[in-house]
Amino acid sequence: MISLAFPILVSASVSSAYWLKWKISGKNLNFIKFFICVIYNSFFIALYRDIMKTDCFLFFGCLPGLVDEHISIGWVSFACTVIHAFALPMTWKMRWWFTKKQPENSEHHTL
Repeated sequence: MISLAFPILVSASVSSAYWLKWKISGKNLNFIKFFICVIYNSFFIALYRDIMKTDCFLFFGCLPGLVDEHISIGWVSFACTVIHAFALPMTWKMRWWFTKKQPENSEHHTL
């Protein structure tokens, strides 16, 4: 059960974190919006760290030996910790990586 639910919950948390980053990023970013994103991502970072360290899941309880049995859960937790660490909003407006045209009034400067 957990091995099926875990990838679904992980993908939902990562996609919602990056949606929040995309929605909040821009020149209207202030301390409160940034702090909300930090709290949201810190919650999931602590959750994934807890999974890696103690085999305790938020809604499923402690399942000793599950990460040893399914090593991919530990690696996905580690990867999602790094992904959530980079899901913080920026002062410039985000754009898709495949668009070539710079957005108007762009604050992003290249070296």
